[in-house]
Amino acid sequence: MIILYHSTTPTAAQSILAGGFRDFPWGGSGLSGVWFGRDLGNDGAGDTVLEVVLDITEDELADFAVIEDERLDQNTGEWIKDPGSKPYEWFLPAELIRTKGRIRLLTDDEVEDLTAAAFDRRIIYPLTDEGGER
Repeated sequence: MIILYHSTTPTAAQSILAGGFRDFPWGGSGLSGVWFGRDLGNDGAGDTVLEVVLDITEDELADFAVIEDERLDQNTGEWIKDPGSKPYEWFLPAELIRTKGRIRLLTDDEVEDLTAAAFDRRIIYPLTDEGGER
């Protein structure tokens, strides 16, 4: 069982709950699907959040991962190659969600709790040290 999140608008959320997700093209890639994240806010489309529980394995999910192979170095402020990057977003076909997923609308309290938990898991780097220098 995999749990992912999709942020959207209230109107779109009601449409999705009534008729399911629809595939959308991803730029000029030739791919179509729907963006999902393991944490809230990764797909950035709105303040209304849908939770999708998928009856698939991590290996099956890996086929749809969007892996960024660069990361921002907090010390230099430059982008560097990061071959050990792990996916935090997935571009899934709507058909997979229809056949192997369950969708539910999160309450505002659930969104707030999940947002706080996601923030707590991230490393926050101070802008300056105790002497006032970076």
